[in-house]
Amino acid sequence: MAEVKNYVQLKDFFKGESVELINWYSKIKHNLNKESFNSEGIGETCIYGDPFFDTYLIYKKDFIQKQIKKDLLPLSSIFKTYVKGSTEPFSRRSDLYEITCVINMGDDGVSWPLIIGNEKKDELELPKGEAIVFSGNIFDSGRKGTYEGDHMFLLELHYGFYRKHNECFRYDGRMDLGTPPLQKK
Repeated sequence: MAEVKNYVQLKDFFKGESVELINWYSKIKHNLNKESFNSEGIGETCIYGDPFFDTYLIYKKDFIQKQIKKDLLPLSSIFKTYVKGSTEPFSRRSDLYEITCVINMGDDGVSWPLIIGNEKKDELELPKGEAIVFSGNIFDSGRKGTYEGDHMFLLELHYGFYRKHNECFRYDGRMDLGTPPLQKK
């Protein structure tokens, strides 16, 4: 990771038509969602391990590895939709989630900066198609107040640093990508 900051911001993580395709998929996924919601929220979609989003967990791994100069073990994807009135309290990810990549998959243009850090906190705008990579298990992240827009689609990709002894944690212990959590092999 960068020495001076708690994060690396990746502009153009998704480019051109890819941004629009992902935005439309996210909108449709949220509209069709009937069972995967944030349990404390007001109708925000929260989907773990969607096959399309798990594909990005693998597809973007090499790109992220090059940015942070570490070998990564893919763990999980979590898709989130925020709606008017949503909150995102400050929290730290699981100890296994050594690298977290938060990607803006699309929004309605209303600003709601992501804040990352512990004692020193950085407030970051995350435009459509851009990503922020940080140590999710070390740094807190969240947002102030409530979201005032109509929708914001975010994808979190989680990785651990690859070590031979932690191979059992690949895909968060799932049998394969796109499969339900915590299956036994």
